[in-house]
Amino acid sequence: MRKQRGTDRYVNLYLGRLYKALERYRNASEAMTSFIQRKQQAGEGDDQDITDAYYNRACYQNLLRQKVAADEAKELRPSIEADLKRSISLDEQIKKFAFDDEDFESVKGEVWFKQLTES
Repeated sequence: MRKQRGTDRYVNLYLGRLYKALERYRNASEAMTSFIQRKQQAGEGDDQDITDAYYNRACYQNLLRQKVAADEAKELRPSIEADLKRSISLDEQIKKFAFDDEDFESVKGEVWFKQLTES
């Protein structure tokens, strides 16, 4: 049986990447949020798709954080940390990806990021 587009990995992750390419980071983050919710509603949580969606949402929110006012940026940080932590809890290899990912360049010196990505 073919997956519905609502929970199709490629459709949703590519939609996020398209928004990222357009520097529409809020839309990219919202696309991942919607994908995560649909996967959970379908009973398809905690798989590689969800792992990647949490990771990508953390990336998109961190990129957004660099473009918004300081008060909104401060509000985004806990969400970025929570998404990255969730992704790592589902796949330990995410630590290395996050450490090497340019999307997290702006937070690599922060204590919370170092604690999450240490081997």
